[in-house]
Amino acid sequence: MEYGFNAPVPVEFDPPVRLATGSLKMDKNNQRNNIFSEFHCHWKVPLDETNMISDGIRVNDDLVMSSVNPPMIYHCKDFMNSNEVEELKLNKILPRFSQMYQPRIKLAYIGGDNILVHEEEANFTGIISLPDQMCTVVKNNTSIAGKLGAMITGTNYMWRLSNQKCNHALLYECGGQQMLVYTDDKQQISVQHGSVPFNIKRVFANGPQNWTVVSTENDNYQLVLDHGKWLLEKIENDVKDGLNTIKAKQGNNELTSVADPYYYVQGRSDGNVLGVPRKENETMFRKESFPSKNKFVKLDESREVTFLGDTIVRAMPAFLTPKAYVHDKISPYDINGFLETIDTSRNKVSYVPVPYDGNTFMYENWVAEMTKTRFHLVPWDDEKVLTIEINGGSIRSYELEMSSLGKSFDDWKRMTGAAEDEKLRMEFDRNPDDVDFEKLDEPKLGKFDPSNAPHHGGNQWMGGTGGYNTAGMGGIGGPFRLDAGHDVHQMPDFAKQQVPHHILKKAREIAQVEYAKKLREINMSEYDADGYEKIWKKVHVPSKKLSAVIDQLEAKKKEREWTKHQTTGDLDDGKLIEGVTGEQNIYRISFDVSGSMYRFNGYDQRLGKTLEAALMTMTALDGKTDQVQYDIIGHSGDSANVPFVKANQHPKNNKDRLDVLKRMIAHTQYCSSGDSTVESLRWAIEEMKVKKDDFDENVVILVSDANLQRYGISPKKIKDAMQKDPSINSFVILIGDLGNEASAIQKELPVGKAFVLKNTSELPKIMETIFASTIAQ
Repeated sequence: MEYGFNAPVPVEFDPPVRLATGSLKMDKNNQRNNIFSEFHCHWKVPLDETNMISDGIRVNDDLVMSSVNPPMIYHCKDFMNSNEVEELKLNKILPRFSQMYQPRIKLAYIGGDNILVHEEEANFTGIISLPDQMCTVVKNNTSIAGKLGAMITGTNYMWRLSNQKCNHALLYECGGQQMLVYTDDKQQISVQHGSVPFNIKRVFANGPQNWTVVSTENDNYQLVLDHGKWLLEKIENDVKDGLNTIKAKQGNNELTSVADPYYYVQGRSDGNVLGVPRKENETMFRKESFPSKNKFVKLDESREVTFLGDTIVRAMPAFLTPKAYVHDKISPYDINGFLETIDTSRNKVSYVPVPYDGNTFMYENWVAEMTKTRFHLVPWDDEKVLTIEINGGSIRSYELEMSSLGKSFDDWKRMTGAAEDEKLRMEFDRNPDDVDFEKLDEPKLGKFDPSNAPHHGGNQWMGGTGGYNTAGMGGIGGPFRLDAGHDVHQMPDFAKQQVPHHILKKAREIAQVEYAKKLREINMSEYDADGYEKIWKKVHVPSKKLSAVIDQLEAKKKEREWTKHQTTGDLDDGKLIEGVTGEQNIYRISFDVSGSMYRFNGYDQRLGKTLEAALMTMTALDGKTDQVQYDIIGHSGDSANVPFVKANQHPKNNKDRLDVLKRMIAHTQYCSSGDSTVESLRWAIEEMKVKKDDFDENVVILVSDANLQRYGISPKKIKDAMQKDPSINSFVILIGDLGNEASAIQKELPVGKAFVLKNTSELPKIMETIFASTIAQ
């Protein structure tokens, strides 16, 4: 029905005041220079650590923030492209009641370059013109129908500024029934007064000239301004105790509401209502520091939620974030909170951590009146949101809408050159609630899809992800890994642990049959020149360099040995004998060919790097058997010593070398899950001890993907194995660095004996270091 608001009247102002100003420069760091994630960019404004940001809004292409200690406006001009920040000082215009005065300044954009400033504690309103740096304060005696001022006084209700989507700034009595709407119509700024027949809990804008009003009884109403008429309509629902709606979005045929205790509620035009409830009694990521029912009573929760398309983004404190959805490596002391992202089209929820900069929070209760999370959430555009840390000056942008994120990922690959690698893709962790053990059946290869369309969560197609029974990636109960090049939907570990033994046994039997078949195919295959060239072109330069380095080191070694054995004018008989028989070093290289090499190759190309390392080794040592002997083995969940190249049977040509690489790939695809890194190192050293007197130097080089924590393998076990026999020189090269695990392992191993390979171009230098320390002794 049409609802009665008084006619708009011009706002009466006190004389304008020119604000004192200052200027700052902020630092900007792009977070996607080296890695891609939701975290897009980080800005740092140089603020005093005692100052606190109370709000932030977008004004055209600028970011405007308010602070309270001292009261300031920070105007970040052309925010995404500039580093200029203008300070506007508010201390001259804000009233000050007492020494205990703790203001909360909220902002609204009302058109042009004007912003409305509202301070909740003093119920103060002003209009600031950003270009002119002028502020006009609204008079408290402005008349509306002879009775009501622009700011109604004489009640005990707190006035609050609603968020807004257009040039209307709506103020309302929190707990009362009164509203004021300020409008900038380019000619003047006017104000309208209205009231509702119920007590107001909160008001928030859904769109231009459209608001949701929630009563203290949790009844919901839609308030619409339509051609000058105010329409108020109750939103009917049969939810017990009503809906405590925090935010809502009107779609074409549905209304999506964020309302506790639900993730969201959708009401459709056909009358159906869908609610997705949160789990009860979940263990939270962190306990609340100072629990109090009244702690957040002055907080406007609607400002902690926004929509990006079909994605709901909500600022969540750690004490309201379920621990089960947070990665184990995230520490409660390193974050301010999380961005909860709910994809309503896919029914997926995820939590993106917002870092803590280490700033001291000096006013706990004051902070709690402005935010639960110690950061403010600011909508920026249809793709990104900003977080503004309440003190310290950190501003971060996050891209959280799934389709936008995928497009940005493709753009990032093209810019960084990663697009050339078809294996790089996105990873999705499947929700534990999505696991359906009723789909778990007898293992099988699955149907072949000639269109290679992506499939996930099912149990029919070969090459799918996050599904059941078939050959694919990230699922459970399938016979072997099969990468069809799609984004990977990963099943949680607990689901893998609950697969029945008879299914695992059957899957293993199928894998062994297919592995044997694959090895026969490799042996009978024609030489694939293109396949070989694809890898060779990445290593031919470093391979030749390494070969030359070995020759130079050998030459220097012989010079030193000749001098060592030479006597006055005579030749040493012992040296003559060695010159006839020759001297050799032997290198045993144990490559990681476990299932995780295949599984995570799309993440960091660890299997590709391994193949390049193997090819570089075989080509660099080709023809040097008089100086250097070598063999290549592999380690996986199946075995600690899978033979690929024997010391007396080196590859003779390109086809032989390519077949070695193919067998390594095949093993990673068909082997059982598990890890035998330490066992392989121990076996290689023990077996080499038997022949150590046959060679001048005995060297073991272990290559691992560093996915050790998953199997409870500590760096100490590797260190102990390396140091067991001093006569055997042992080295470790860690390929792949999920969560910086490789770097952490390296720190625990003997200095100069462990290397982290983050880029294949670093491999020749690492191998050169190893050969230099063993040949040139």
